[in-house]
Amino acid sequence: MSNRDSTTEATRAVVQRFYDCILAADFEGVLSCFHEDIEIHEPECLPYGGIYKGKEGALKLFPEATKFLDVKAFKVEAIIADGNRAVGMLAAAVVGSGQSVKVAEESIIRDGKIYRVNVFQFDPTLVSNAAKK
Repeated sequence: MSNRDSTTEATRAVVQRFYDCILAADFEGVLSCFHEDIEIHEPECLPYGGIYKGKEGALKLFPEATKFLDVKAFKVEAIIADGNRAVGMLAAAVVGSGQSVKVAEESIIRDGKIYRVNVFQFDPTLVSNAAKK
């Protein structure tokens, strides 16, 4: 196995663990997947949009995001990894709407932990509209 292959597998494993912890509502486990300098970039058009820095920022994001996205109905459709990057293809139920939104999350790994997450929603208006209700 080449060094790149082992890096790819390690990346896939940490991102899989991250999603497993989300599905189990294990937020301590989620935080343990994060690098101390984690940055999470959520689309600005969302009610909780912006950049969240450090584990403290992640702790602020979780309760805001879960007002709109149902973690219990969260589905990981695929994880695609290459080197120190992975993209999770997800479906997230929008609270109170009966709809789900497609999400792609790019995770960048540093020192074996998730260092940066860039979140892309296929149709962020579903969440924005839920915030107006």
